[in-house]
Amino acid sequence: MASANIIADVTVGVMPLTVNFLADVTSGEPYQYEWEFGDGETYTDNDPEAVHTYNTYGVHTVVLKLYSGTGIDYIRMFNLIKIAKLDYTVDVQKGYIPFTVKFTNTSVAPFGLVLSDWEWDFGDSSPVSSDVSPQHEYAVEGNFNVTLSANLS
Repeated sequence: MASANIIADVTVGVMPLTVNFLADVTSGEPYQYEWEFGDGETYTDNDPEAVHTYNTYGVHTVVLKLYSGTGIDYIRMFNLIKIAKLDYTVDVQKGYIPFTVKFTNTSVAPFGLVLSDWEWDFGDSSPVSSDVSPQHEYAVEGNFNVTLSANLS
């Protein structure tokens, strides 16, 4: 009978979130490891380490199956990975300068967690905004990549 602990280098974050997993084997000698990451993705190999990128918002239970000469042992870590989604909508997408855009924050955090410390980069070299749903005036022509970041706790 094999036994192990699941170790994850990060358990809370914003999607996409890459997590490095390790099966810390405490007894037995498994010859195969099968990871179920809780988002429909799996990984099977002879290696106790796995790397997975979560692209799905929510709370995920991780299951590790250890195959050995005596059968299959299951290790479950319920609600181990908690992923938030940062997103927004805009009221208009194009116009003539000066051009004002209202950003509506539609981000969501998993139950029991909170998103805070908002940072909006409007892509036009203007100062960042810490408003939850800011309004921004573009003073120059162009296409701008807006990025939104926040802390999850």
